[in-house]
Amino acid sequence: MKVINSISEKHRLLSLPEPLHPLISMVHIANIRVLDDSVWKHFSLDFYCISLKRNVIGKMRYGQQYYDHTKGLMTFVAPSG
Repeated sequence: MKVINSISEKHRLLSLPEPLHPLISMVHIANIRVLDDSVWKHFSLDFYCISLKRNVIGKMRYGQQYYDHTKGLMTFVAPSG
């Protein structure tokens, strides 16, 4: 499992420029270019992450279930530690 330790590291993995602030970042999904798909299959974050997404196509697996978020979703992720 890949552990992403910082916002800067997440930006690098998503082919984004360095964040303007080391503790907070806002990313527009259209700017993301994933170069290594395998990282995102099993990963954890070592920082808090709040995501707001609209027009999500498909279902997302969380735990043992799949969830349909076609009308949008807001996720809150705590550090893995």
